[in-house]
Order: sequence, then C-alpha cells, then structure tokens
Amino acid sequence: MFTNNASTQSVEMVDANIFKQLADAGEGIIIDVRTPDEYTRGHIANSTLINYYDKNFINKINLMQKTKPVYVYCLSGARSSAACKKFSKNGFNKVYNLQGGTMAWTKAGFSLVSESNASSNSVCP
Repeated sequence: MFTNNASTQSVEMVDANIFKQLADAGEGIIIDVRTPDEYTRGHIANSTLINYYDKNFINKINLMQKTKPVYVYCLSGARSSAACKKFSKNGFNKVYNLQGGTMAWTKAGFSLVSESNASSNSVCP
C-alpha cells in the first residue's frame, strides 16, 4: 500500500546535472557506495565512502543523520539503486540516486578527484 504521506521515504532518480546542483547546495551528504579501490581511483569531490559490499553497510548508514538528504552514486547506478532502497528502508527521508553513476557524471563533463589530489572521507573505517 502506498501513501501520499509527507513522512513516506522515497528514492528520487536524478541525472548528473541535477545531482551536481543538489550536492553543490551543501545541504546533504554525498555517498559513494563503490569499493575502496574504485573510490581511490576517482570519486565525486566531498563524497564519503560507504562500500555497499561491506558487511557493516547498514550499521554504517545508521550512524548518519537521517534527516539530511543523501546523494548516492556508484559506477553505473545499479549498486547505488540497491543502496538507496536500504537508505529509504532504514528511515532516510530524502534519498537521491545518480542515474548512470560516475559514467554519467563524467559524460556530463564533471570531473572526479583521486586520492592523489584530495583527502578522503569515510564512515567508520
């Protein structure tokens, strides 16, 4: 059963341009759900790594502030789509998935940063 209630959690699929606008607004948290190796090779600036395949994934997301918007991405959009469902199921109200992942991000002309030119953020090592 679906409701039109304001407290209902949902996931919004957004393209790279919208994702960038939302992320640049600085109101939420940018989450990279790829592996540490993928993250090191290149990620969206100011993103936090929470590996979707980590056995403690749920525990890590539950440490986050659930009232803030979360902007989630991966390489192609598949892992982030699955991760977004977990964010929503665990009480996050504003969840945005980057359609097409970093592939769409770079195709739109936006850059990735690598560990050699940026410091990394992570939630609970």
